[in-house]
Order: sequence, then C-alpha cells, then structure tokens
Amino acid sequence: MVRHPDESFGSVTHEQGHGREVPRRSKDKTGSLSNIVNVQRLRDSMDWSIKALEPFIRNHVTAVRLTAGNRYGSQDFQKSPLNIMKLAVDIWLRQLVSQTPRTLVIPRKPNQKVEAYELQLALDYLLQQIRLGDALSSCARSAIYSMGVMKVGITSNYLHESTGFLADAGQPYAEPILIEDWIHDMNARRKEEWDWCGNRYRIPYEQLMENPDFNSKVKDKITPKDGPNEYDLGSMTGRTWDMSAGESFQDSEYRQQVEVYDIWIPYDRRYVTLPVQSGLGVLQEREWEGPENGPYHPLGFFYLPGNIMPLGPAQGLHDLQELITALFGQVGEQAARQKTLTLVDGPAEAAGDARAVMDSSDGAVVRVSHIDGIKEMRYGGTDVPTLHFVQWLKELASYLGGNIDTIGGLSPQAETLGQERLLAATSSEFIKHMQAQVTEFSTNVITDLGWYLYSDPVSELQLTKKVRGYGDIPFTYGPDSRSDASGAFSFQFQIQPHSLRARGPQERFSTLMDLTMKILLPMAPQLGEWGITLRFDKLMEYASQYADMPELQEIIQMAEPSVQQKAQEPATIEKRRPLQSPVTSREQVRTNRSTQSPLQTIARDMGPSQQKKGPE
Repeated sequence: MVRHPDESFGSVTHEQGHGREVPRRSKDKTGSLSNIVNVQRLRDSMDWSIKALEPFIRNHVTAVRLTAGNRYGSQDFQKSPLNIMKLAVDIWLRQLVSQTPRTLVIPRKPNQKVEAYELQLALDYLLQQIRLGDALSSCARSAIYSMGVMKVGITSNYLHESTGFLADAGQPYAEPILIEDWIHDMNARRKEEWDWCGNRYRIPYEQLMENPDFNSKVKDKITPKDGPNEYDLGSMTGRTWDMSAGESFQDSEYRQQVEVYDIWIPYDRRYVTLPVQSGLGVLQEREWEGPENGPYHPLGFFYLPGNIMPLGPAQGLHDLQELITALFGQVGEQAARQKTLTLVDGPAEAAGDARAVMDSSDGAVVRVSHIDGIKEMRYGGTDVPTLHFVQWLKELASYLGGNIDTIGGLSPQAETLGQERLLAATSSEFIKHMQAQVTEFSTNVITDLGWYLYSDPVSELQLTKKVRGYGDIPFTYGPDSRSDASGAFSFQFQIQPHSLRARGPQERFSTLMDLTMKILLPMAPQLGEWGITLRFDKLMEYASQYADMPELQEIIQMAEPSVQQKAQEPATIEKRRPLQSPVTSREQVRTNRSTQSPLQTIARDMGPSQQKKGPE
C-alpha cells in the first residue's frame, strides 16, 4: 500500500507515487534520526514553557467557568442571573463561524481552470465530510477566551480509532486543540520564532503497543497511569472538561489510556512523538514533508507587541462580569429582604385600634382612638443607586464588547431604520476585525487541506460536476485529475473560503429582491435582446419559500404559452436585431418636419405659376 507523504517521513528517499526525488537532511554517524534531537534539552524547554503557560490557561478556564455560570454541572459559582459574558460570546461566535465554509479555488494559470474547478468540488466534499465548520467554531470559541489552535494532517493508519469514530485512515483531518493540551516555545515573541510547538493527546494503551512505527524499547517502559500526569496543566489550573466530567474522570475509564506529545520542530523539519511520562525517549521521529507552515495553525484576535500569547476579547469583560454578578446578587438580596409591617404602640393596642385595623378590609372606614399609635413601615428593598449602577455596568459591557446590543439585534438604538442600519454598520468594526482574523485562519487551514488532497497519490473521490448543456456529470477525482503534484501547490492555486456564516431565509429573501430590483429588472430589455428571459415563476417560488408565504403562489397563476405563440418564437428569434453593446452614446438631433399632406406638398413645390395651369 502506497502511503501519503505525511505517513512516511524519512522512510524512503523517493516519494512514492510522485515520481520525483526528495532531498533529505543528512543523518548523523549512527544513522539514527532520533540522535539529532536532544531529548532531555527539549523536555527541559517544554517543562519551563508549561509553567509559563500556567497563568494563561488558568485565566482561560476561569473565564469559561464564569460563562457557564452556576447552573452548569456542579460548579460552585455565585448565581449570575445577568450573564453578560455568555451573551457576548454567543453574539461574537454567531458573527464569526456558523457553518462549514465553501471554497473558491482560483488557478494562477489560465489553462488550469478545469483542474481548479474539480479541486474545488473535491475540497468542498472533504470539508463537509470532516465537518470543518464545527472545528472552526471550536477554534474561534477558544480564541474568544485566549487562543485557538487547529492541527491539520493525515489520519494515521494505526491511531485513527483514537481520534473519533468519524476519522478514516489516510484521510486529511483538521482537529481543534484545547488550550489545556497545547504547548509551544514561550521564549518566542511570535510564531515565526518558536523552536518547537505541539499538543498532548490520549490514545488507548493497546493501540500504542500495537503500532509498529513506535520505538519498541520505549513502548516497553510506558505504563498506563490513572490520574493526572506530573506536568499536566489540568492538575495546576483545572481543565474545561472537568465541569462536566469531574476531576476524577480518569479513574473510571473503560480502556486504559496513555498520553503522548506530538512536537513539531520547524528548524530541523522534524515531527517527534514523545510519551508524557517523564524519563523516556522518543517514540517516533519523522522528517516533516507536509506544508511548509507546519501542522499547527494558531488563532488569536488581539496581540500585544512582543508577546506570542494573544488576548481574548472575553477577558476584557471578565472583571466587569464579576462586578455585575456581585452587585446584581446584592440587589436581589435587598429585594428579597423587603417587607412591609404595621407598627402599633401600647395604648393603641390596648384600645383595640390595632385589631380593628388588621381585621378591616381594603377601603373600609375604621374608628380609632390613637391614630398616631398606628404606622405602616417598609423595611429593606432595592437600593435605587445600586440598581442604576448595575444598569450602567450593563451598558458599559455592551460598549466594551463592540456594541453588543446593536450587533446582536437585542434592542433598537436609533429612531429610524436607516439610522439603525448605519449604526450597526459602524458598530461592526470590532466584529470585522475578528472576522478578518477568522477568514485568514480558515484560509490557511483549508489551503493545507487542499495540499493534502491534491498531493495524495492514491485516494479517489466519486463526485459530480455541472456541465452546461449536459447537467450533472459524474467524474472521479484522483491522481489522474492533477497535472502537477510536485509540491508547488501554493504556486498553482489560491484558495478563498466563503460562506462562513449561515444565511437565514429572511436574509436570502432580502438578497434575492435586491438583485431583482437593482439588476435584473432594469436590465430586462437588454437581457431580452440577448436571448435571456427572467423566470418570474421561479422568482415567486423562491420568494414565497424564503418569506414563508406559500399563499403567494396561489394568487399568481402562470399561463402556458399557446401553440401559436410557440410557433412564432423561432421567427421572432430570427428577426431579432443584432446584439449591441449595453454601453451606448446617444445624440439628439432636432428636425423640423411639416404636417402637410402629400398633395399639399406637391402643390407647394410646383409654385404659383404651375398651380394656375390646367391640364393640357
């Protein structure tokens, strides 16, 4: 079986199926690739970076817990009826990614349009198969709190079961990495400077032992261990999945698990697999032959100069949310303590005035002897200045979140619809910056997936493509569909993702009517001259569907053309005047024309002398 290049790092000197020689880095004198990497020095750097990442992970987990609130699982959090952070995260995420994107593959050479179109169909099919929209949404959600990371590669033939039931061996994948499992060189100031980066993951112990690509000497020393590892960030900061699974979830696992690291070393173009268990060597080391930017793609929204860790927008609302929670809880306690009491003094009680007031109904006339001895008093109640302060904090949170009320459509901010749209357009600059970051991130991820798909020497996909005049034509996308698999993928095609956000029926209806009113109807006469007709029946069909008004089709009846009209259609087409450019210049010329009859015109031209003569 011929394996993908990503599955055979350093195993051969000739890339199978590609028909070309691949340059290799020279091995050391012992011929072992593992001796190139100083394992202990790498582990020391990893241990230091884990400690440096600890406060960022802690802030990330705390913000996630604050978003979930006290009603999620068994969290011991203060009640937060006014959860502004959750509202902001939901609104931001809906504006970033809400569905699996589609792609536009642009060839850099004109003669590769067909190849680019077939690659586009294959890539769209792959993105749907691996549910890339869910993975992008997970990365965007993680980046809202701190940092999101996507890992792109080829599913291993021996470990595909450990990555989920949807994973197929040899298929490209895009997997979101939890921030607790992510690790990178914290000495670097930006991504291009890091010496290494990687992630931790869990695999079944029996699958690790059965993998022939792993070093048998190292495998024999690995022992499955229940509970967190010595360098597990979860043991230091807590983990996000502890909110649902609990801190002792590893004690009740069905299969024994082993934790390992995948570490990418850009400088040496090495891809190393290490056991998390300390004191052990390298399980596997391969030469990286994938895309040049490596298997990991970080996503961050706001970076500080000289710092590799981004700042998540949710962190800007963290302290504000805690203050709102504390004050709102205080206001709630004040409202719960509110009570109204009727106080009486001794003489009024002795005279029976208090009993008379208590036994009387609303609006009754009661005679008392000591009116000053009976008073109604109110105790507790909401402190109005505190309540106003909470309201101001809510508005401040919307301001800091990029005008959440307007972006989320929660409440009108202007008097007219035009002003509201203008305000929404200006308020979305905060979101536009985040959308630009997600678009660039998605482009890098999908480009790497396209690289794997394009350079795969064996896999084939059964797809269909539309051909004008023939409809849907089935075809096989495989190695024969590619003209060049030499690795120059980025120099041949440019991939642009689109449709990251799902469009609802109302938005589709608005777009359809805008195109019809602004483009199709004004150009209807010119389109008719070009032989293009506007299908009004289809327009009404889609309009009724998107507007959820099926009765619209019942009030409009489309008549079939008569036999005479059908017989005249070819003649009409033949007599159609030649096409002309839609852009023309016109000149108005004014000419004086007489309204006299032809006989009067002849008489005028003959003159008076000829008019008096009779017939000869």
